[in-house]
Amino acid sequence: MTLRAVLVLAGLVLAGPACDMNAHRCARGGLDACARDCANDASAEGCERLGRGHRDGDGVTQDLARAARLFRKACRAGRTSACVAWADVLRAGHGVVVDDDKAMQLYRDACLAGAPQGCVGQAEMIRDATRGPLPEDAAALFEHACQKGAASACTARGEAWLVAPDAAQAAWFFKQACARRDPDGCAALGRLYLEGRGVTADPEQAVRLFDDACDRGAVTACAALAEVLTEGTVVVRDDARAGALRERACEGGEPDSCAWLADHLSRVSTDPRDEARAAALHRRACGSGRSDSCVDLAQRYLDGRGVSRRPAEALSLRRRACAGGHAAACTSVGRTYRDASVADAAQARRYFDLGCGGGDAAGCDALAEARFVEDPSAAMGLWREACDSGYGPSCRAWADVALTGPAETRVPVGDVVRMLEQSCRRDDGTSCHALAELHRDGHPGLPRDLTAAAGWYDRGCFLGSARACVSLGIMHHRGIGARRDVGRAVALFARGCAEGLPTGCAHQGWMLARGVGAEADRPRGVGLLRGACAASEPFACDKLAYLGVLPPR
Repeated sequence: MTLRAVLVLAGLVLAGPACDMNAHRCARGGLDACARDCANDASAEGCERLGRGHRDGDGVTQDLARAARLFRKACRAGRTSACVAWADVLRAGHGVVVDDDKAMQLYRDACLAGAPQGCVGQAEMIRDATRGPLPEDAAALFEHACQKGAASACTARGEAWLVAPDAAQAAWFFKQACARRDPDGCAALGRLYLEGRGVTADPEQAVRLFDDACDRGAVTACAALAEVLTEGTVVVRDDARAGALRERACEGGEPDSCAWLADHLSRVSTDPRDEARAAALHRRACGSGRSDSCVDLAQRYLDGRGVSRRPAEALSLRRRACAGGHAAACTSVGRTYRDASVADAAQARRYFDLGCGGGDAAGCDALAEARFVEDPSAAMGLWREACDSGYGPSCRAWADVALTGPAETRVPVGDVVRMLEQSCRRDDGTSCHALAELHRDGHPGLPRDLTAAAGWYDRGCFLGSARACVSLGIMHHRGIGARRDVGRAVALFARGCAEGLPTGCAHQGWMLARGVGAEADRPRGVGLLRGACAASEPFACDKLAYLGVLPPR
């Protein structure tokens, strides 16, 4: 349907704005004159101007409720732009109860009366109520408002074309917006020039647009300019100015800048005051819709970094991030319900389902575990899906059930080996470790092969599997499947211990306590054995008894 056809169906017949004979007097006399004219019902513009003053706290005390009443009065007196302002406050709930139906009616009437901002408001409400591509009627309204001079409408229409995607069309609308001095339109156009999308790449022009748009209040332009200054490829690198620009963008509500500043503080400082500031920055970014910052802040509430420990607040933040589309946060919420002292299996499964559906392989893994008893075949499908996406624990779970699970889940050992080999070669250390254990222990149809096991353990350790490192260390210590090398064994045990694996600490401690493969250090060795025994590692407890040392209470 053409733009003209949509407008005809909408009955968009334009009329001129109401005439206000006292407008010039109010404008000349300031808000005091506006207040007198409004009180005497002499000027609708006086009421509107006074309303804007109270709304913004400009020249008078900020009073959102009074601003709403003044906009309503001016609107009822025929001031179309005041009707748009009244609709804005009804839509946002500033000083009034939210009333979307009334706001939409006001926008529609203002649009029909020739106020392009009324068309913009109407289009925004249609857009915000719809998931997916911009509805045709909203697109038509934005285009109409753009043609009538509403620069923000040109920007909004350009943003929709980026989603379409049609960068050339987007660039055309952004150019219209920028020519009318809309800073957000200039910022968006600068991004296209920087990336060479829809226009010929021109990084220098992009920088000029970012600089100008930032000066005129477009916080996205400030953030974009900060990126360019940090990279130092288009202009000379200037970290100090980039930092100041990100501070400005963050203050203006640009969440990525707040998150960048928070992450930077965490990287360069361990001062508790900076941790508290980083938490505050993530809180601001989270409040502006950045789900990653909600997740970071949740972890801080669990760890007590920069904030007091509040597990309930952490759960609330993760639920918020999940609602914002952060799949891993959904999975984390599910784990919280699953592992609670009073578990809620139904809620856990619901959130695992959300995480898995959002693309988080760990969510699919957890959902498979939750569904296994009632539907083993479905669980196997979920594990295989997560494995194929690179999530190692699911590969191991699938392999274990494929070899030892119910009859309907059994798979020939050759198929299991091939799947684990593919996953291991995709650089998944967990799969390498599982494959090594299969070769170490053997299985019907797969002869025991300790040399092959050592090779897969070696690759798994290289890829970060602490368990593979410890298992390979045991083979080197005993000279089974690999040449005896106690020095390397100690190094491998130390690596596993450093990754938090009690088995690694137990074996390292045993070697140090006796001076095997490393210089003897009985106190340190005993300390490692005690820690591993406290973590319920039986090897460590046995060796403490052998050394005549009481295990930890």
